[in-house]
Amino acid sequence: MEHKGPTDTLLEFAVRLSWGLAGPLALFFLAAYMFRDGLPPLSMVTGLYMGVVVLMAAIRLFDIEFLSGTTLGGRPVGFDHWKTYVVVLVLVASVLWGGVQWLTWTHDGS
Repeated sequence: MEHKGPTDTLLEFAVRLSWGLAGPLALFFLAAYMFRDGLPPLSMVTGLYMGVVVLMAAIRLFDIEFLSGTTLGGRPVGFDHWKTYVVVLVLVASVLWGGVQWLTWTHDGS
């Protein structure tokens, strides 16, 4: 597929917006919600949180495989980039989730 630019179509713009902005914001707000309400580690919100992580990885793969597959800066990428993206995504999401669980546990009853 020929690379034309960072936002060739409205679909590509929407896809990049979803994994580049909406997904990370959703993870942040879900983590804040879990902390605010002191939810247990296995809750519906945790399931939703993990679902957002899986959806972000799937959307990024769709972007790379079926669209022009670029970084947010417009640089073309391939499947190796997706593997790195997923590893970093899972690590960051896990650290954020674990941090929220630790903070909830240490502030329980305060």
